[in-house]
Amino acid sequence: MPDMLRNTSNGNHGDSMPKVSVIIPAFNPDIGYLLETLESVWEQTFRNFEVIIVDDGSTNGFVKDLPRKSNLKIIQQENKGQPRARRVAVEASSGEYIALVDADDLWLPEKLTSQVAFLDAEPDLDFIFTDFFNFDSKGISDSSYFADRFTSRKSHSIPVSTNRKWYRLSRDALGSYLDGNYILQSTILARRKSWLQKNMFLSPCIPREGYEYLVRSMHRLSIGFIDEPLVNRRLHDSNISTNQETFLLNTIHIGEKAQKYPWVGDENKHWLKNSANKARFSLARDYFFRSNHAKAREHLRHLWKEEQASWRIFVLYMFTLLFPGKMISLARTLKRLIIHQKDKLGV
Repeated sequence: MPDMLRNTSNGNHGDSMPKVSVIIPAFNPDIGYLLETLESVWEQTFRNFEVIIVDDGSTNGFVKDLPRKSNLKIIQQENKGQPRARRVAVEASSGEYIALVDADDLWLPEKLTSQVAFLDAEPDLDFIFTDFFNFDSKGISDSSYFADRFTSRKSHSIPVSTNRKWYRLSRDALGSYLDGNYILQSTILARRKSWLQKNMFLSPCIPREGYEYLVRSMHRLSIGFIDEPLVNRRLHDSNISTNQETFLLNTIHIGEKAQKYPWVGDENKHWLKNSANKARFSLARDYFFRSNHAKAREHLRHLWKEEQASWRIFVLYMFTLLFPGKMISLARTLKRLIIHQKDKLGV
């Protein structure tokens, strides 16, 4: 499918350009979720923006159900993955700033107003991010993501005096990011110039492209954050990160490659090694339960060579030799039944 651009008006009066370009990559999105996302964007108190949706090779025809808005651009292209879709949208954008939002997340009304003020006030920052809540069909989580996963933020940041909620990440923040993974792409507002110059969030690791890029590039970026939840991240069964096998393979790739970066300290290299090894064991266990015993043994042997010998590795390796596929299939069914029963009981 050739790249196509629709609705190219930026929605502003006269010849003025939008301040912010809001970018939404979409591959077979749930149209209901996407419409809710768009509604949260159009309800922003900050109004000087355009919206660019990239239909990344979808087959569900969602584009026909989108509203017709003067400040909405639609780019249609063959499937290239989220990082490339975002890059195409940035290159087609007109705004000074780039705001990211996934096709199922929701912004709070003050999100852009708060972030634009911050970037305007601190011209050397490449991008900023914010705290957020997770939510699902049962409702919004009781505590924000920062409260759960970025509790060390005060020791890894520098306050910006003009606003008590504004901070800069310190140069030693990589360890806290590895441990907390607290930069959600739907919370990011970046300078378009920085995005293009520093190839922001371009990565071969899908999913985990944001994580891979930041582990590789955080040391050369100036990053700020707002210590306030301004986004709600939707959790559901069709999230791209639910592709467990690819997620684990990418975690292994990132962890093993990043250990060789000269700017990564010994403590962080140790963390990355452990992360890769844990992912490799999880992957071996998943292969075992899917009766792919050869693949499971391949990863277990790798762990053994890495001096990760343990009773868990030994037992799982022996299981791959002793138990036939039909027995594993039965065990997998039993495991699903146990999990289902626990969910019913609220355990």
